[in-house]
Amino acid sequence: MGTSLVALRLLVFGLLYVAGDWLGERMILGPDRITLIWLPAGVSFAALALYGRRYWPFIPVAEFIVQWGEPGTFVAVTVAANTVSAYLAASVLRKWVNVDDERFVTRSGYLLIATALLLALVSALIGAVGLYAIGFFPKEAFEAAFFKWMVANFFGVLLVSPAVLLLGQVRAGQVQQGDAGEWPARAEGLAWMAAMLLALTILMSSDRATSDYVLGLTSLPLALLIWSALRFKPWQTALASLIVGLALSTLAGLGWAWRALRCPNPWPMR
Repeated sequence: MGTSLVALRLLVFGLLYVAGDWLGERMILGPDRITLIWLPAGVSFAALALYGRRYWPFIPVAEFIVQWGEPGTFVAVTVAANTVSAYLAASVLRKWVNVDDERFVTRSGYLLIATALLLALVSALIGAVGLYAIGFFPKEAFEAAFFKWMVANFFGVLLVSPAVLLLGQVRAGQVQQGDAGEWPARAEGLAWMAAMLLALTILMSSDRATSDYVLGLTSLPLALLIWSALRFKPWQTALASLIVGLALSTLAGLGWAWRALRCPNPWPMR
């Protein structure tokens, strides 16, 4: 493999990591500095699972970039938590799953979930213990910080890694494309995208509606994702799930959900 290709992959994943961190910083939950959803966990896990553990250096490099100006002890804790957890979880996945198998995500979904949980637990343990040790939050806040960190990493992996893994396989030509008549026509795909765009637009513009109405509207994207799972290719459904998940988590993280439900936002933006 050429050095230029390795460097390009490191650059792409590093940029995705930084972008995910930037978005996560917009969803900070309180003074413990823990975000609502940690997208870089999915980026780092997918990169190491797809291309090998030797790509791990992009994680601390990206962390140093995004944490520039933060206290050194805080940076050390986040680097250790995010690097060690991604390396360990990717090692377990690569040991038990052939990532070059075109069916690996479908056939090994439970193991993907298990390794995502492993990553989340290891990262939360290192992160919460480390931040407590350096005085970022009091003892009584440890349990909440641990579970916030764990959930943020867990959902970050589940949201990002399937799309990255499948897109990586498509790029490498490992996923069979199937016969022309096996997949829906382009017109159906355009209709699906238009329907999803309309559903998200309705959700974004419903902050003046009643709570029951808003909760009912949240089923629209789910119904469209089921449509996608039944009719489209796996990588297309994974990418659609990523986009929808990003949209909904961003709206919730920025406080939209609490305004729409007429509830006080328990995590106001600083």
